[in-house]
Amino acid sequence: MKKKFFNLTVVVLFFVSIFFVTFSEAKEKMPPPPPPQEAEQVKGESFHDFNPQFGFFRFALNDPQVRERLKLTKEQNSQIDELLNVRDKFNITKRAEVSVAFIDLKKEMKNEKIDLKRIEELGNIIANGTSEIQKNNIKTLAQILSILTLEQREELEKIQQVQQREMMQHFRKGWKR
Repeated sequence: MKKKFFNLTVVVLFFVSIFFVTFSEAKEKMPPPPPPQEAEQVKGESFHDFNPQFGFFRFALNDPQVRERLKLTKEQNSQIDELLNVRDKFNITKRAEVSVAFIDLKKEMKNEKIDLKRIEELGNIIANGTSEIQKNNIKTLAQILSILTLEQREELEKIQQVQQREMMQHFRKGWKR
């Protein structure tokens, strides 16, 4: 009886010590959240620190409020619309090619005899199509930024930083449902 009690005590103490070590280390390792920056502090930073995330631009440049805040001219608006349309057409066709290659790849993988040469061809089509989409997005972003004035670029950067800060606050707090 004493041996069972001793073994049970050792096991309980083991789990309690693991529990305390785990939770005390977790609190020590977590750094405090960084203080929120004000959008106005961005003014002194270099434009070369600009984070070219095309996902942001896809939504921001289609938002009439963002375009109004940037004070785009009619000519700039039409040039940006044209660039986005050309980019979208190219990306749609490339995505279609990649999707067809994925379907063919699934079919090839289900075959009784797997043709490695054909699978490699399909893998190359998928990889090249995906990289061409990314290159096209980067090229379009560069063309759009070349249309904007320095002041408009700085304003766009401020908008992006505010949006990123808001997204990080959602992640810190947790999404509201």
